[in-house]
Amino acid sequence: MSTLTTDVEAAVRATSRGLALFPLPAGGRVPEPGWHDQATTDPAALVQLLADGANTGVGCRASRVVALDLDVHGDDDGLGVLAALAKRVRETVPDTFTVATPSGGRHLYFRVPEDSTIRSVSGGRTPLGPGIDVRGPGRRRGGYLVGPGSVVAERPYAITRDVPVAPLPGWIGALLGPRVSFSIEGFTPDRIKAGACNCPCGVYHYYANGKCDGGAVREAEVTWVSVMTGEPAAPRVEPLCGPCYEAVVVLQWRRARCS
Repeated sequence: MSTLTTDVEAAVRATSRGLALFPLPAGGRVPEPGWHDQATTDPAALVQLLADGANTGVGCRASRVVALDLDVHGDDDGLGVLAALAKRVRETVPDTFTVATPSGGRHLYFRVPEDSTIRSVSGGRTPLGPGIDVRGPGRRRGGYLVGPGSVVAERPYAITRDVPVAPLPGWIGALLGPRVSFSIEGFTPDRIKAGACNCPCGVYHYYANGKCDGGAVREAEVTWVSVMTGEPAAPRVEPLCGPCYEAVVVLQWRRARCS
């Protein structure tokens, strides 16, 4: 028998941040059928649902959140992978409501619009990289996470950052959204003045292959475009070396016109 019990206070604190919680079996992770209809942000109703020592779950659709499950075990280091990705694309991960998992990982919660359909993906198949699972609202029912205050194998899910749920950063949303197939129309001169990025990560990058190989430097006004969303950034003049100039400005433009 577990010596730890569900931390109801932590669960209530989560509802104050706008998260909709529902009961999980005591000590368990898998919900009973009908959990979608039980998710609530009402603290009094939640306390009643947890009266028998139940664990908690967070319903992503009812909460209007996308949650990143950063695993830290074995070869997975979701925390490190997310930090490295943010550094590579020159962005930051905002401070947001965060829960520590028993494995040493983290659940990061981000607010999304009511019409968001970002789906849940796991098993190392997410665009964010290995060790990062995604739980989202989906198109109909949505996914869930084991919620704060829960205890599994006598190890708690504890709130580590009790701050408001931050909006999902655009650069993460672009990676999790549907991929866009470019057409000739997508590469019209008014949208792309010199070329487009083909970085494998799918977001803005200075060079086609992610590095500079040296050579004569040439300047070009380039409107960088996300390969995930098709949305352009503001045009800016970038110094490009000879090989990169050819790869980005010339080859990409020709490829777009011939697609």
